[in-house]
Amino acid sequence: MQGDVKLNINHADNGKYFAVALITSTLVYLWPIEYWLGHRHWTGPAVILANFLLCLEYNRRYGAGPSAWGFSPQDFFPALGWTVLFTIPVLLAIAAAGWHFGTVSGRNHPMHDLSGLFLWALAQQFALQTVLLQELRRRIRPPWAVAAAAVLFALLHLPNPFLVPLTFLGGWIWCWVYSRHPNIIPLALSHSLCSLAILVFLSRELTGSMRVGFSYFLL
Repeated sequence: MQGDVKLNINHADNGKYFAVALITSTLVYLWPIEYWLGHRHWTGPAVILANFLLCLEYNRRYGAGPSAWGFSPQDFFPALGWTVLFTIPVLLAIAAAGWHFGTVSGRNHPMHDLSGLFLWALAQQFALQTVLLQELRRRIRPPWAVAAAAVLFALLHLPNPFLVPLTFLGGWIWCWVYSRHPNIIPLALSHSLCSLAILVFLSRELTGSMRVGFSYFLL
């Protein structure tokens, strides 16, 4: 299969500990830490950095080539083609909903917002695809691994009732594309464009200000 992701044969069974640590640290920050220390505490960036380093170490140990790291050059355009087919209808639907309900707010610096959203989406896709999805694919059939990764991605967005179903759908499609064409750049672009469209066209009351974890209750 074109772009099939390869993993180091010395993987053994230790890779699962990276996936568990990644999920655990995220949940610990989103719930007890935000409950004790509040939203936007310095521990947030610290956890993000720690998780990023965790993903780097996972790929250093068990990855094999650019496809395992999520940057397969030959898969960029095929992945881009699939994500465009998904992203354009979603963007049009979000825009139509915003115009219909009169919730279009606009942004003062949309390109600046997009650059920040892209980096955040890239970090999420890097963790989701190169660690969580790959560990699941080692243990269950690929279609079920894609679905399970999407479920995990959605659960990390609890208790936001707007984001949970959207991230499940998005996670499923992004993982499906990645399992065939392992390049995370188009996925991160799709992710960030959808996020920006939500911020521009939909109200904070509907989206819960895009917050997840305990911070959702601090609105």
